[in-house]
Amino acid sequence: MTPDVQRYVDGIIGAPWVRDRRNCWRLTREIVALLGYELPVVLEVAPRGRAGRALKHELFAHHPERANWIEVAKPATGWAGVLMHKAHRPADEIDHAGVYFAEHGGRVLHIDAPHGVVYDSLPELRLRGWAAIFLVPSLRAQRSNPDRDAGLLRRLPAGGSSQ
Repeated sequence: MTPDVQRYVDGIIGAPWVRDRRNCWRLTREIVALLGYELPVVLEVAPRGRAGRALKHELFAHHPERANWIEVAKPATGWAGVLMHKAHRPADEIDHAGVYFAEHGGRVLHIDAPHGVVYDSLPELRLRGWAAIFLVPSLRAQRSNPDRDAGLLRRLPAGGSSQ
């Protein structure tokens, strides 16, 4: 993790979850942008209840963006995107996201309603009931053209945001 990303992470720990402003996908997009990649919006705010969970499951499991990522075992170095499902549910019922950093034995930065932004170790993540799927950008995504469809992962210029 670069010093800039570390400072950002340190400053955001404990920030509250806010349904339509600070949620798991928005946090994931912010962090991944700091790492030099752009993720699509995918979903601003999911509907509440069963319909919202079903929509998130479908989007996270089958969104075209998934083609730009490769599922890997827990990375020993660097970072990875993390999609999560409740450990007692099927793996395709993904409804949570975060970013994994290999430093300090491996930790996942994510946010949820009761805890806000947390930087959990993998055992802590499991205690919260989450099962993690680790994803890294595919070679195709790393080479993608910044002028391509906004639905695809794009490599950002040094320094972060495309806006």
